[in-house]
Amino acid sequence: MSRMKSAGQFWLAMVLLLSCLSFAATSDTQPLTAFFQATVRQGPDAGLVAYGVLTLNVKGDGNFTGTLTPAVSLETGLPFPTVLFTQKGGSFTPVPGGPTEIDVRGTMHGHAINLIMLNVVGAGQDIVGVGTTENTLKEWLQGKGPGVVAGPAVGPEPGDSGDWLVPCCAIH
Repeated sequence: MSRMKSAGQFWLAMVLLLSCLSFAATSDTQPLTAFFQATVRQGPDAGLVAYGVLTLNVKGDGNFTGTLTPAVSLETGLPFPTVLFTQKGGSFTPVPGGPTEIDVRGTMHGHAINLIMLNVVGAGQDIVGVGTTENTLKEWLQGKGPGVVAGPAVGPEPGDSGDWLVPCCAIH
C-alpha cells in the first residue's frame, strides 16, 4: 500500500510540475508596442516605406513574433489604409491595396536586435534588418522604453537596401 501511495504522490507531483512549467512557458511572453518605420533607399523598390504600429510578443529568451499594423493619421484621426507607403521628398502616399498587416519575427539580446518582416510586397519578399537598441530588453520591459532603436535593412527585392528605426517611443 505504501508503495502505491508513493507512486500516486510521485505522479501527482509530476502532473503539478508539468502544469507549472506549462504555465511558466505561456506567461513568459511580454508585449511591446512602438511606432516603426523601414525605408528602402536604394534599389528596385527605392522609396518604399513600411510604417505603422509594431506590436511584439517577446519571450524571456529574447525571441519575438509580432505584427506591423496601420498607425493613426494625425490629420484625420483614422487608421491609415495600409502599412506600405511610397516616399517622394517629405511626403508619404499610401500604396493602393497595400497590406494592413505584416508579420514580424526576430530576436533581441543585450543591445542587439535582428528582425525579419515577412512577405512585405508578396510571398517571399521580406525585409531583413539588424540593429542596436539604446536600452536592453530588460530595461524596455521595466518601462524605461526602447530609447534609440535603429539599423540597416535589405529587401524586399534583391538589390534593395535602406534602414529601419523606432522613430519615437514605446506606446503604452
